[in-house]
Amino acid sequence: MGTDLDLSDPSSSLGRRLALVSARERALRAAAFNALAELPGIGLRHGVTDVAGRRGDALTWVRDRGFGDELIFDPRTSQVLAQGEMIFGPPSTHEYGVPPGTPFQETALLRSEIVDSGG
Repeated sequence: MGTDLDLSDPSSSLGRRLALVSARERALRAAAFNALAELPGIGLRHGVTDVAGRRGDALTWVRDRGFGDELIFDPRTSQVLAQGEMIFGPPSTHEYGVPPGTPFQETALLRSEIVDSGG
């Protein structure tokens, strides 16, 4: 993992990068989640369920117009389970007529592996 992770824009590719951290680096991923949860504007929710029905914890952050992002992970293994764009508040809750915390789009990460080549 390089040093080009831009924490000023947590949605840039945070979920994709943390999902690629191998199982041997589980402690690194757990430390990253704990550090991110301490940043201003980043929330931590316990006991959330992803689109595939798996339980985990979620890092959340609100961007603009009530939209935000959510990164769901297994608190035991620190494995990334899902990431999504959420509707957290106004004006989007009013615009779409949905309650806060409604998923706008969510992707479940069912399998990840490191391979030697693309294709």
